[in-house]
Amino acid sequence: MSRQMKKEKYTSDVLEANKILFRCYLITDIVLVLAYALELAKGARTPGYYAKFLVFALVPLAAAVVLYRKNAGSVFLRTIISVGYAALYTFVLFTTTAPEAFVYALPMLVACAVYADKAFIARLGVGVMLINLIEINYGFITAKYTNANLSSMEIRVAVILLCMVFLGMVAAALMRMGQKQVEAASAAKERSEELLEKIMLTSGSMVELTDTVASRMNGLHESLSKTMLAMQEVTNGTDDAVNAVQLQLEKTEQIQSFVANVEEVSEVIGADIRTARKEITEGNQSVEELVTQVKHTNEASERVYSELEKLHTYAQQMEHIISAIEGVTKKTALLSLNASIEAARAGEAGKGFAVVASEISALAGQTNNATVEITTIINNVSDEVNALIAVIRELGESNRLQGNMALQTERNFKGIAEASADIDTQAERLGDAVKKLAGANAEIVESIQTISAITEEVTAHSGETYEISEQNGQSASEMLELVERLEELAQQLKQENKEE
Repeated sequence: MSRQMKKEKYTSDVLEANKILFRCYLITDIVLVLAYALELAKGARTPGYYAKFLVFALVPLAAAVVLYRKNAGSVFLRTIISVGYAALYTFVLFTTTAPEAFVYALPMLVACAVYADKAFIARLGVGVMLINLIEINYGFITAKYTNANLSSMEIRVAVILLCMVFLGMVAAALMRMGQKQVEAASAAKERSEELLEKIMLTSGSMVELTDTVASRMNGLHESLSKTMLAMQEVTNGTDDAVNAVQLQLEKTEQIQSFVANVEEVSEVIGADIRTARKEITEGNQSVEELVTQVKHTNEASERVYSELEKLHTYAQQMEHIISAIEGVTKKTALLSLNASIEAARAGEAGKGFAVVASEISALAGQTNNATVEITTIINNVSDEVNALIAVIRELGESNRLQGNMALQTERNFKGIAEASADIDTQAERLGDAVKKLAGANAEIVESIQTISAITEEVTAHSGETYEISEQNGQSASEMLELVERLEELAQQLKQENKEE
C-alpha cells in the first residue's frame, strides 16, 4: 500500500473516530448537566456549585465544538475532549458526596477505545487511576472516607484497573484487526491490479468478439426479419384457407341438412306409396267384388225382367178372364132382365121367379162392380208392371254400363298397382341413394372439420411462430444494442487503463 493511501486511510479513520468520540462526549455532558440540574432542583446542590459545574462542563465542550466544526478530522480533538472531560471528572470527583461518581470516567474510556490506540488508552487509564488515587488519599486525609469505606475503595481501584486492562486488550485487538484489514486491502489491491490486467486482456478479446457477434447479430436480425415476413404470409394464407374451409363446411352442412330433408321426405313418400299400394290392393279387391256383384245384379235383373214378363203375360191373361167375366155378367144381367120381364108377364105365378131374377140381377150388378174394380186393379198392376219392366230395363242397362266401368276401373287399378310398385321400387332405390349420399356427405363434413381443425392448428402455430420470431427479432435487437454497449464499455475500459 502506498504512503498516500495509508495517509488517506488514517485521515478517514481519525475522522470517523472523532465523530463517535465527539457524540459520546456531547451526550455525556448533556446527561451530567441535566442530572446536576435535577440535584439543584431537589436542593442537593447550591446555585454557586452548579455554576462552577457548568463552567467545567461547557467550556471544554464549547472548545471541542468549535474545533469539530472547523476540522472534524483534527488529531487534536481527542486531546481537547480528554483533557476537558478530565477536568470535569476531577471537579465532580473531589466535590461529590457519592463515592460511586468514579464511574463517570468509564463511558468516556470506552468511547476512546474507538481509536484503537494502546498508548492513548494507557495514558487515559493512568490519568483516571491517578485522579482516583489522589481523591481517595484526600478523602482519608479529610476524613471524608473512613476504614469502613476501605473495601469500597479497593473495589473502585480494581474496577478502574480492570477497565484499563480490558480497554488495552480491546485496543490491541482493534489494532490487529485494523492491520489485518490493511493487509487484506493491500492484497485485494494487488489482486485488483492483476484482475485489471486480465480485464484489459479480456476487454481486447471482448472487443474483437463483440465485433464478430455484432456482425452475426446483424445477419441474424436480417434472417429473423425475413422469417417474420414469411410467417406473416403463411399466417395470411392459413387465414384465407381457414375462411374457405369454414365456408365449405357451412355449405356442406347445408347440403347435409338438405340431404336429411330429402331422406325424410323419401321415407315419407315411401310410407305413403306403401300405404297407397295397400289401399290400391284393397280397392282392386273391392272393384273385383263390385264387378262380381254387378254380374250378379245383371243376372238378378234378367231374372226379375223375365219374371215381370211372365207377370205381364199373366196380367194380360187376367184381362182376358175379366173380359169373359164381363161378358158373362152382361149376359147374366140381360137374362135377369128377361127373367124379370117374363115374371111380370106371368103375374102371380112368376113372383118366385121374379125374386130369383131380382137376386140374379143384384148378383150380376155386384159382379159387374167387382169386375170393374178388378179390372181397375189389374190395369194398375199392368201399368206398374210395365213401368217396372221399363225401370228394370234401365237398371239392366245401368248395370251393364256399371259393369263395363267396373271392368275399366279394375284394369285402371291394376295399372295403378303396377305403377305404384314401380314407384315403390324407385322410392326404395332413391332412399338407398339418399342414405349413401348422406353417409358420403357426413364423411365429407368430418373430413372438412378435420381439415379445419388442422388448418386452425397450423394457423395457431404459425401465429405463435410469428410471435416468437418477432420476440426473437426484438431480443436480437436488444442483444445487438447490448453488444454495442459492451463494445463501448470495453473501449472505455481500455482507454481508462491506458490513461492510468
